[in-house]
Amino acid sequence: MDENIILSEEGCGCLNNEGSSVSQDCCDCKPKMALTFEEQGILDQLRLIKSVARATLADIKDIELRRFERDKSDRMSIEDEWLRLSQKLEEIRSRWTEWSSRLDAATERKLIMLGHREPRA
Repeated sequence: MDENIILSEEGCGCLNNEGSSVSQDCCDCKPKMALTFEEQGILDQLRLIKSVARATLADIKDIELRRFERDKSDRMSIEDEWLRLSQKLEEIRSRWTEWSSRLDAATERKLIMLGHREPRA
């Protein structure tokens, strides 16, 4: 097998003229696989979400360590804070899922625009 042939599952997903799943031109596609402005913006949002999630997780771990070190009156406020941060983490996870699906859609649009994939009917 020629080293320049990339299977569609491993590469860009191009189809050659005969419609097979292997394209001789796949090696020419790599320079075109740069990020679009839309993809870059989405990835920036995902990085922001990840940094907020890491900070929230650090706060949750800190609260979990303090939960048993305090007296009973402090324990209730710590539990409330833990619950609030847990809910915030769930919101962060849903935002991550939303932005991840946006990234998938943007990547699909780019590949269709470049001719590597067929538009869906």
